[in-house]
Amino acid sequence: MLTAIALIFPAIAIVVASLVVSSTFRVLLQQRRRELALLRALGGSTKQVRSLVRRETHAVGGISLVGIVLGPLLGGLLSTSQRTPTFVDVISSIFAPLYRASCGSSVHC
Repeated sequence: MLTAIALIFPAIAIVVASLVVSSTFRVLLQQRRRELALLRALGGSTKQVRSLVRRETHAVGGISLVGIVLGPLLGGLLSTSQRTPTFVDVISSIFAPLYRASCGSSVHC
């Protein structure tokens, strides 16, 4: 009985999250439809508009893929630390290697 009650909360969270995502997507789609119609009215061909949408989709998908790969890696890295990491720890662990790599061999970076 207690397990069934405990499983209801994640189910409710999933339903609420899906409703929020779908309503947000609906609003964005309405705005995007107007933008694409304006592109067509200004002389863009159907092929150009489809190409634009396809490239944007690939860009968003690529960024999402990076997040999908880095999320578990960062989670595993942070979960193995001895103390609870702060926000500064997380940000510095992400950007410090990039900063050092961009400096190269310069002394005053």
